[in-house]
Amino acid sequence: MKIIHTSDWHLGQVLFNHDRREEQLFALEQMEAYVRELRPDAFVVSGDVYHSSMPSASTQKMYTDAVLAIRRACPETVIVVTGGNHDSASKLEIDRELWNEVGVHVLGRLQYSDASQVDYGKHIIEVPGKGYIAAVPHVYPQNFPPAEEGASRQKAFFSRLLAEVAGRNPLRLPVVLMAHLTVVSADMTGHNRFWGGIGNIEDTPLETFGDGYDYLALGHIHREQTLRGCGGKARYCGSPVAVSFDEEYDHSVSLVEVERGREVRLTKLPVANLHPLVTFPVEPAPFDAAVEMLRKVSFGYEPYVRLNVLAADGLPADCHERARDAAAVSGCRFCTFKITDRSDEADRPAYADMTPDELKEMSPLDIAGQYMAGQGVDFADYEDMMKDAIRRLEEEERQ
Repeated sequence: MKIIHTSDWHLGQVLFNHDRREEQLFALEQMEAYVRELRPDAFVVSGDVYHSSMPSASTQKMYTDAVLAIRRACPETVIVVTGGNHDSASKLEIDRELWNEVGVHVLGRLQYSDASQVDYGKHIIEVPGKGYIAAVPHVYPQNFPPAEEGASRQKAFFSRLLAEVAGRNPLRLPVVLMAHLTVVSADMTGHNRFWGGIGNIEDTPLETFGDGYDYLALGHIHREQTLRGCGGKARYCGSPVAVSFDEEYDHSVSLVEVERGREVRLTKLPVANLHPLVTFPVEPAPFDAAVEMLRKVSFGYEPYVRLNVLAADGLPADCHERARDAAAVSGCRFCTFKITDRSDEADRPAYADMTPDELKEMSPLDIAGQYMAGQGVDFADYEDMMKDAIRRLEEEERQ
């Protein structure tokens, strides 16, 4: 079975007041071209379609148009989309029955039968003659269905799901499992990571998934990588477009060929960005020097720029205006500052130079932990209480 694996589109993201629609459309068009050229058996999106749980109407239309274009590019390709922690399950699933009519399978939440039991069959999508996809959207560990006393709810769910797949698969065709979460051994470069994991998603050991799959198509971590110790079977495809300035690595989607009893064959399909995210200059410079360098630089393209500034006494009051003026001259898009203060680095709190976008990516638990650390309070004494409070609020919101 040949699949294109992608995730973490984060459609609708606004980067420091810059609308990223143009570059996101360009990335979606490249994926459509790959589908037209390579004609995969399946195209899977492992969560975080949107950047916000309340995407605008234009962002939802961008998603709909893109999926339909990918569908038209190769009508035989089975398309599977699952929800991530940034997505609203109801927003994704509102047109689910219509999507089914054109061979697009969308799962924003766990699927239940009328008897309030998980309908595992609705999580299993057959790729005719090629294999099966077991699709799991983002689910917090405590929200998986109850398991036997002392057993992991999460592990029990994956075990039951893969057992259901095996029962439908007498020919032992390849099985692809989709999930959106943080696996313990993942390289999380470019992500803010504090208490509670990235996006308040607790780390999941690789063994939680069992061994009933031939490929694990993961979403949530933006750096593409095949996990250590998985025999090449578990992979984050990464985001097709960088979401923050700290994602200083190439972005792509993954072409994966899966065959029972053979090693997974992987091809990285690069995704070009019209407006890359650049931290400039490479080494921090005093504010005046950095602004002058920005004014004179010629990138040869139109990037977003985070100005890398060395500042012991803060920035001048007109710093943003001067940086924007310099960016206009050099033809780039100024966003924010990366500030280095070497006079007190040893005592500087981790959140001192946090940007607004970075703050938005943090969970309530992250923010509470950062604040307590800044006040010299041991967060471990309060972590369980905070988690319980947040879970109660989440449950009330779902209800």
